[in-house]
Amino acid sequence: NKLAQQYYEKAIGLDPNFARAYGSLAVAKIMSANNFTIENHLEEKDLALDLAKKATSLNKQSQNTYWSLGFTHLYRKEYEEAVNAVQKSLKIAPSYADGHALLALIYNYQGKSKNSIKLIEKAMKLNPHYSWDYLFNLGWANYSLGNYKKAQELLNEAIERNENSRLTRLFIIANLVAQGNIDDAEWEVEELLLQYPSITISSIQKYMPLVSNEKTVTFLAHLKTAGISN
Repeated sequence: NKLAQQYYEKAIGLDPNFARAYGSLAVAKIMSANNFTIENHLEEKDLALDLAKKATSLNKQSQNTYWSLGFTHLYRKEYEEAVNAVQKSLKIAPSYADGHALLALIYNYQGKSKNSIKLIEKAMKLNPHYSWDYLFNLGWANYSLGNYKKAQELLNEAIERNENSRLTRLFIIANLVAQGNIDDAEWEVEELLLQYPSITISSIQKYMPLVSNEKTVTFLAHLKTAGISN
């Protein structure tokens, strides 16, 4: 991530009007600020928003820059602004699969699981070579709706594609607890903490833009049952 930011900054140095470089740098900074450990994460998110806005001001006809703005707003817990930005992205490019996928992610964080499923399934049709996060998104939505067996299949496939995904493993853990597989869930917690020892319930609440609702309460309760500390 740090290396990516350095390259984006070099790109901006070579071409100060390269909109996509600003948008990509905004996304990189949001991902860095959201790593469950950084203390100045709010400052980084403010800087990311400035960069994302700069990107859209430089190119108002790029679906990529509006995607970056939507992603940035999401992790600042600015849900309405995030949806608006992604909708602008999709207005420019209606078949933009990553736009539909990001909108699905926003809805997942808001607990709108049925809406999320429709969007991510559309995204998968638009891009048959979809990445691991499409599977994660669909698995999360199915977990939230109580479709645990289907969720497990999707989440397992997602973690096979990206074994370092914290979010995927968190939902695998919660989904296992929901099915009563506590031993397996506890093993997954051990695997997670080997990679990310700083993860706690409070850090999840701090860094993940989860809307406070019944689904979030259930998710956090499942993680506690599996052994993730407060």
